[in-house]
Amino acid sequence: MNDLHFGVCVGIDRYPGFPGRDLGSARGDAESFAGWLLAPDGGGLPPDNVALVTASPEEIWRQAGDARPQYREIYRGLHGFNKRLRSYLDAQPADRSRSRLYIYAAGHGIGPPDGECALLMADAEEGLIGDNLELSVYREWYLTCGDFAELVIFADCCRELAPGAPPANRPPFDLCTNPQTRTTAFTGYATRMGDPAWEPGDMGERDRARGYFTRAVLRGLRGGPVDPALGAVTSTTLAQYVEQAVAQLTRGLFPPQRAETIAPENPILFGMTAPPASHHARIRFPKAFTGRVALQTGRSEEVARWQAADGPWSIELPDGYYAVVPVDGPDPGDWLFKVVGDDVDVEL
Repeated sequence: MNDLHFGVCVGIDRYPGFPGRDLGSARGDAESFAGWLLAPDGGGLPPDNVALVTASPEEIWRQAGDARPQYREIYRGLHGFNKRLRSYLDAQPADRSRSRLYIYAAGHGIGPPDGECALLMADAEEGLIGDNLELSVYREWYLTCGDFAELVIFADCCRELAPGAPPANRPPFDLCTNPQTRTTAFTGYATRMGDPAWEPGDMGERDRARGYFTRAVLRGLRGGPVDPALGAVTSTTLAQYVEQAVAQLTRGLFPPQRAETIAPENPILFGMTAPPASHHARIRFPKAFTGRVALQTGRSEEVARWQAADGPWSIELPDGYYAVVPVDGPDPGDWLFKVVGDDVDVEL
C-alpha cells in the first residue's frame, strides 16, 4: 500500500450562479478518479488518505453563495494532508522519497490572465469568479515549500479566457523561509489555454458519463503503455497516451480538444510499485571533523542529519548517488559516494 500517497479529488457539476450551465460528469469524474486512487491495483492509497470534495444531488441551496463545494473545503483538505506528512517526516525523514500528492479537479474552469487553469467554485456567479482554485499557483507552492517528493495534478475543465478575471488566489499556506525546488511535478490539463473541454452530450447517460479527458486518464492509468525499462505506466508514457486518446475521443467536435501535459524529466511511476531495495551504508568521518552533516540525494534532497562527533553513521539507503554536506562550519571538500546493489563502507 502506498501509505505516504495522498489525494484530494474535487468534482463540481452544479453552478446555481450560472443558470442552465450545470455539468453532467464532473462529480462522477472525481468519484471515479478517487476510486482509482483507492483501488489495490490502482493508486493503492489507504482510505484515510483520500479526500473527495463534491456535493450530493440532494443538496439544495437558497442562493448561489451557499452552493458547494467551496474553496475553503479544498485548501483545508490539502492542509490536513500537509500536516500529516510533515508530522510523519519529522520522525522518519528518510521516507520522503515515498511521498506523493494527487490533486484532481473537474468542473467549469477558466484560463486566468496570470495563471494556467482555474477551477470555478460552485458559489461562483457573474462578476464573482475570483474565488477559484488556480492550479499552477498551488503547484508553485508545493515545488518550493511543500514536503511531498512528488506532485500529480489533473484538471478536467475548460481554460477559456475570462477578460476581467481578478488575479489568482494564492494558497493560504504559510510561505517557507528557505524556498527550494524539492518536488517532482506532473500536470495534466484537459485542453490548451483558451480552449473548452468537452463532456459527452447524451443527457440520458449523465450519471455514467465521464469527461473525455478523465476517461483517457483513467484508461491510461489502468492499462496504458508501460515503460519497458521501469515496468510501469509513467508520467512520460501517460502524457503521450492521454494527448493521443483525447484527440481521438473528441474527433468531430469544434473547436477540437487538445490535452496539454507538463511532464518531468525524471518520470513518476503510477500504480503499486515495489519500493526500491535498501542497503546498509556506514559513513566514517575524518578524526578532526566533529560537526553536523546532512545527507543529500543526487537531486539535492535532504535525507537525514547526523552529528559526526557521535562516531560513524549507519543508515539504510536505496541505490543512488549521495553527498555528505556539513551543516555548520567550512566545507572540507566533496564528500560524495554511491550505493549500487550492495552495502557500502564510506571513508570520508
